[in-house]
Amino acid sequence: MKYLVHAIFIISLVASSLKGQTRKLDSLKKVLQTSKSDTNKVILLNRIGKAMWSRGEYNQGLSYSAGAIELAGKLKFMSGQAYGHVIAGLNSNGQEKPVIALEHLFKAEKIFERIQHLKGLSSTYNNLAMVYGELGNSPKTLENLQKSLKVEEVLKNKHGIAFALSNIAIAYSSVDNNEKALEYNFKAMEIRKQDNNIDGVASSQCNI
Repeated sequence: MKYLVHAIFIISLVASSLKGQTRKLDSLKKVLQTSKSDTNKVILLNRIGKAMWSRGEYNQGLSYSAGAIELAGKLKFMSGQAYGHVIAGLNSNGQEKPVIALEHLFKAEKIFERIQHLKGLSSTYNNLAMVYGELGNSPKTLENLQKSLKVEEVLKNKHGIAFALSNIAIAYSSVDNNEKALEYNFKAMEIRKQDNNIDGVASSQCNI
């Protein structure tokens, strides 16, 4: 009986979370209806596009990201345009169109490099790694994860560094290089200990 109760509890949590996400999305759409064509609208379009991706509604996600890319281009809002391409890449990948996903992510990478937007660049490298990982291209996956790690080190972002190290460990584990996987997991765990990240430490321990 306790297992049934536990299962019902989990289902209730998921249902509650989905309701919360739906209310938030409805709120964003309502704000969009009266928003001016400025940088805030670009940010809003990108947020909705990302929310659609997380819900698996990829066609709508692409529609919103396309709107963000177009408006950001007119406004010369480069970071907004780059994030639009990231979100278009995510939605395209969700549609199982990795070639188009990579095209969008490469465009995002170029823009972020041009404006020296390091946080956006790190995010783009992670998403490139995700697409290459799904394609089974381990060298490219690791290459982009290492790029993300270097950016996070420049930013001195402990959370980002630990996240990158953990992803590299997972990438090595997927190709049965357990020695390297352990090496990077231990590095991630050490940084999380220094940062008093209890949940992160627990996550690293589970991966060892």
